This record gives sequence, structure tokens and C-alpha cells, in this order.
Amino acid sequence: MPSNSGKANTSSINVENLFPDFAKWNAGLLQDNWKATDVISEVQDYGTVNWKGRNLDGIVVKATVKMASGERGQYKDECFLFGAVLDKEFQMVRDPYESKCSDSQTPAQWALGHELNSLWVAN
Repeated sequence: MPSNSGKANTSSINVENLFPDFAKWNAGLLQDNWKATDVISEVQDYGTVNWKGRNLDGIVVKATVKMASGERGQYKDECFLFGAVLDKEFQMVRDPYESKCSDSQTPAQWALGHELNSLWVAN
């Protein structure tokens, strides 16, 4: 995957730089005889954040990776949370956040640290 130094307005994002734990996990799937069959993603929260005195867009996304292992005859899911500050002016993705959904560190802590003013309207 070509590097783009974290630019926000490109079709290829350097996952290894922005989300290294996820990239490492993903690379290990084949070694462990698992194959990703689908990814379901949904926005968990979005809004504006204070980045060095500037109001920028912030987002938290939940992604569920569906997997299959023919060798094991099994299916399983793994859930991840990703957050980022999107700086359109400088075309950068700033301060990325990543964790498994089961981890104790929550995206709420990331959002609070960035003064996320949520625009999310839950039904």
C-alpha cells in the first residue's frame, strides 16, 4: 500500500502508520489460518474537536471483521474502534485512536481528551 503521510483526502490511507495494532492483527490472520470475509462498519460518534485552537472534524467508527477458518471449520468476529481528527485544511489525519472493542480504554476517553462536541443524534 503506498504511503501518503496520513493525508485525509486520498483513497488509500496508510493503515500501518495510522493504526499499527490493527495492521499487525490483520497481517497475522493468514498465519493463523483465518480469512476476513466481510467488514461491517458504523459511525459511533462524530462532531467537532478543538485541535490547537482550531475546530476540526472528529469521528469514532466501530468496525466488525467477520472471519472464517476452513481448517477449523469455524466463523468468528472481531470488533475494533477507530477514532481520528480530520484536518481538511492541511489534508491530514491527526491523532488516530485504535482499540479492540473489548479493551478497557474507551473511545469516550479519546473524545473527552479532544473536547469532542458530538453532533451524533441517536434514534
